[in-house]
Amino acid sequence: MALAVLRLGQKLRERGHHVDELFAEDFPPSVSREPLSTFALPIAVPIRLRKSPAYDVLDISSGDGALYFGLHRMGLMRRAKATVMRSHGSEHEFGEILRAAGKQGAAKISLRFRARFYGVRLPEVEKSLRWCDRAICCTRREADYLAARLRIDRQKFSVVPHGVGEEFLGMDGTTLPKKDQIIFVGTWVWRKGTHMLGAVLSALHARHPHLRFVLAGTQVPAESVRASLPPEVLESAEIIPSLGPERLARFVAESLLMLFPSIFEGFGLAPLEAMAVGTPVVMTSTIALAEWMDGEAPALLVPSEPRQFIEACESLLADAGLRNELAHRGKLWARQFTWDRAAQQTVLAYQQALDAAHAEQASEEDSRQASKRPGFPGSEGAKWH
Repeated sequence: MALAVLRLGQKLRERGHHVDELFAEDFPPSVSREPLSTFALPIAVPIRLRKSPAYDVLDISSGDGALYFGLHRMGLMRRAKATVMRSHGSEHEFGEILRAAGKQGAAKISLRFRARFYGVRLPEVEKSLRWCDRAICCTRREADYLAARLRIDRQKFSVVPHGVGEEFLGMDGTTLPKKDQIIFVGTWVWRKGTHMLGAVLSALHARHPHLRFVLAGTQVPAESVRASLPPEVLESAEIIPSLGPERLARFVAESLLMLFPSIFEGFGLAPLEAMAVGTPVVMTSTIALAEWMDGEAPALLVPSEPRQFIEACESLLADAGLRNELAHRGKLWARQFTWDRAAQQTVLAYQQALDAAHAEQASEEDSRQASKRPGFPGSEGAKWH
């Protein structure tokens, strides 16, 4: 999400705002790396903010702002007029998905992870949501879920979807010659659907041995990815652990289609970017991005099951007309998501946070003034009956 934060920050600067960014990578590795980051980052954030200038708004992701938000609310530390908690996907919902997968044997969850995630991270997220002045989510569904699950006023939430990067908006994949390749973009973790990707690629390779598979942005060594793939697809797979946005846009635009079997996404930027360049997408019907697809879907939405993905990919590979139709439909739909729009909606959310903070401070001041009036319980001269 770092690139998304940087892009949003740049658009806010273009609107005349002063913006500073602070990432986990800016802290020492002993603080920023898992598993210690769950415990250490919420403590490190207020320590770092002590040396920072005062801001109008502090926008802190997930549960990393829990300690600072608590200190701010108690009046013990105020480095901003208002506070915002930004959610990139509900950890509480992911926790439910992960627990169900563990019971079914689909995912292995260690006791150490359970203790850290369920015992520490989820409480951090909940406290951040309760103590901030405003919460920002990527989808309405997430805001509705968190408000209902944690019994927080839904009016406290703003919904600000991500935007498409200029690298993708400036590239038209419908005019580029396509290579015989299918691309997957995402970190190589369970929630991205990697556990069923091997079966899908194996079936496609058996029917289309000329196809190549590009696995990009895995963020783990290529050897680790290869170890989890079926032997028969290894020679057809190109694994790229890390690459810049310009190179990624080119890979995506040149592909016949994108395969995105993710089980859980806070938004789903990769398939959105693929649609923006005119590359058809086969994606899980339950991820957050699907919420924004009203009417005729700009992508093929399928259940999180290998057979469904194989059949959807086969239908696209066999029908160039369908690929072209989906490419043009997705391209038009995706381009409504811009970082200019995200910046505009973010500024509105910040103003709502400032208004909420001002209203709360005014209420506190009224209470203090009332407590000083004669006859008010606890004030000088008060009489109890």
